[in-house]
Amino acid sequence: MKSTPYRLGLIYCSNRPSGIFQLNLTTSIFELIKEPLGISCKHPKVSPNRKSMIWLETDLQDVLYPGPHEQCFRMVCYNLESKDKKIVLKIKDKFDPSIDTFAGLHVMGMKIPQKVFINDDIVIWNGFVDGNHVPILINIKESESFTMLETNHTILDVQGNKVVSVEDNPLVPQTLKVGSLDIENKKLDLVNLNAPRDIELPDGIVAKKLIHSPADDPSMKFRYVLQMHFFGCL
Repeated sequence: MKSTPYRLGLIYCSNRPSGIFQLNLTTSIFELIKEPLGISCKHPKVSPNRKSMIWLETDLQDVLYPGPHEQCFRMVCYNLESKDKKIVLKIKDKFDPSIDTFAGLHVMGMKIPQKVFINDDIVIWNGFVDGNHVPILINIKESESFTMLETNHTILDVQGNKVVSVEDNPLVPQTLKVGSLDIENKKLDLVNLNAPRDIELPDGIVAKKLIHSPADDPSMKFRYVLQMHFFGCL
C-alpha cells in the first residue's frame, strides 16, 4: 500500500493504492507481481496446486482521486510458474436490473471466505445483485465464464465441493446450511442446519444441536441470555 500523510485505511477502503508482491522467506527475495500504481488490489487467493493465484483489482480515478469507495473490481488470474496474467472477469461499468443478472464484482460489505477454490480451475465467490446475495461460480482458466447460483445465499467456507453457507433472506432470520456443490450441473445441494434435531449428512457428517436449560430452581436468577454459534470447517 502506498504511504500517505493521512494514513488512510486499506482494510475498510476499497479505493486505496495497493499491489501484490511475492516474498521468499528463505532467500528474502522480494518481487512485485502487480505494482500499486493507479490501482487497488484485494483478496489474493492461491489455488490448491499452488500454480495459480487470483485477486481483485480496480482502477483508481485521476479525476477526484482516488474515486468512490464502492467501485467495481475485475478478477485477475496469475500463473505462478509462467508469470502470465489474464483477466477472468472484467469491470462492469453499467448494470440494468431489468435485463442483467450479473452486476460485477464488489468488495464493500461482502463476505470473502478464506478458501474459495472448489478445485484448481473453479472458484466460488460471493456476489451482490439488485439487493440479493448471490454466490458466483467462476472458471479462472477462461474469460467471462461464470454461473450465478441460488440467490440469498452467502458462502462461509468451502473444502473441495463441500460448502457451508448462510441463507440470508431479508424477510426471515438467517439459516445456516451445509452441503455440496454439483459442479457438473452448477447447483448447490444444501441442508438446513437450523432444525430441532440431529441431522444426518452425507459422508457420515452429523450436525448436533445442544440445548442448555436452567435448573428448575426458583432461587436461581438469570439476568443474561447468551446465544452461542459454532460450526467447524468440513
